[in-house]
Amino acid sequence: MPPNGKPYAMNLFKNVLYTHSAQGCGGNPNVVYAYDLATHKVGSWGPAGGGMWGRTGPAISSKGVMYTGTGDGRWDPENGLYGNGIIGVQQDPKTKSAVLVDYFGPTNAERNGPWSAADVVVARTEQCQCLYQRQCSRGASCIDEIPFEEVMAAVVQRVGADG
Repeated sequence: MPPNGKPYAMNLFKNVLYTHSAQGCGGNPNVVYAYDLATHKVGSWGPAGGGMWGRTGPAISSKGVMYTGTGDGRWDPENGLYGNGIIGVQQDPKTKSAVLVDYFGPTNAERNGPWSAADVVVARTEQCQCLYQRQCSRGASCIDEIPFEEVMAAVVQRVGADG
């Protein structure tokens, strides 16, 4: 890890030490690190924007995939941007490089939620012409058109619903 980086807790799985960094501290990029204790080789992978936010360390699956949440970046996997989602990175057993093997990101709330009748959806899916397409045909994300005031009104409404 470069000097002055901000790594979070580390997790060890089958002789590979995993950690990740956030907030671009020291001018360092936000990346996942996989350090092989046997070969002393380091693999790294970055979401191309945003940091990883697993403050207690990344979660490791039984198959050795390191999962963590990403934040503060755009979600656009088709263009290599994995901010504001969940990524799964695994060390390649031969090269020891860190490789993206899984990811999960935002989707259409009307199709997959909400969870409670009191939940409030703030979206522009009805106006989005390219929903579920690989590229935005408008050149600008529909969600960027939602004003702060509308989001805050939804928060107040939802919090008020719980009494």
